[in-house]
Amino acid sequence: MLCGNFRRSIDKHGRIYIPKKLRNDFGKEKVVVIGYKDHVEQLETKKALDKIR
Repeated sequence: MLCGNFRRSIDKHGRIYIPKKLRNDFGKEKVVVIGYKDHVEQLETKKALDKIR
C-alpha cells in the first residue's frame, strides 16, 4: 500500500497521475507505466488503480 505523501489527481476519464519519484515503487510491484503529462507519469492498469484507491 502506498503512503499518502504524494499529490494525486484524477482527470475526467478516471486516469490517475502520480509523481515520477514513485516510479521505482511501482516498478517493484510490476505496474505498467504509460504516457507522460508534464512532470508526472500516468498509470492506467487496473492493479495500479486498485493499489492507489
